[in-house]
Amino acid sequence: MLQSPLFDAVKNYVDDNVAQFHVPGHKKGNGLKEFREYLGERVFQIDANGMQELDFANNPTGVIYESERLLAQAYGAQNAYFHR
Repeated sequence: MLQSPLFDAVKNYVDDNVAQFHVPGHKKGNGLKEFREYLGERVFQIDANGMQELDFANNPTGVIYESERLLAQAYGAQNAYFHR
């Protein structure tokens, strides 16, 4: 069974339409109309940082940790880490 805990968490974050009061400062592309139209709205929606449900890259214990564990398992490695 294919599992994607980090991607699933990001999709849930977007679906929950969370009001952003944290970095990044582009606020889902508001105020950057031409840039948002060029890149597409979704790229701004998934750009999030420092949210408990999305885990923390500097000390992963949730979905990032689980995703790294699955990556290591897929490659038969002892450990795997996403670039921080």
